[in-house]
Amino acid sequence: MIPLTFKQADSAATMGLSGAFQAPRAILMSRNLYLLSAALLVFALASFGMSWTHSATQPGLPGVAQMWRMIALALFVLGTLACLSGTVTNLFEQASRRHDERERRQRNQP
Repeated sequence: MIPLTFKQADSAATMGLSGAFQAPRAILMSRNLYLLSAALLVFALASFGMSWTHSATQPGLPGVAQMWRMIALALFVLGTLACLSGTVTNLFEQASRRHDERERRQRNQP
């Protein structure tokens, strides 16, 4: 079972359970970056959709299609960068976790 909150991860580590419970902190970080990426991409799609609507008839909405497309492009780029950083964070944490496990195994061998 993977703890879903920091409190559960901290209590598992303080109870003397195995080091496998320390991984969810990085999993949560990459998960947060993936959620940020998904939200930015949804807003990018909404902004791109706004460029195709006739918002000039709605009061208070900017009606310039190029502006909406530029916002959509910027949100798309930010979303892909967040997804890339989440992937890299997950990969580095996995490498660090495997290195720690390897060191632990080598210490335990006679």
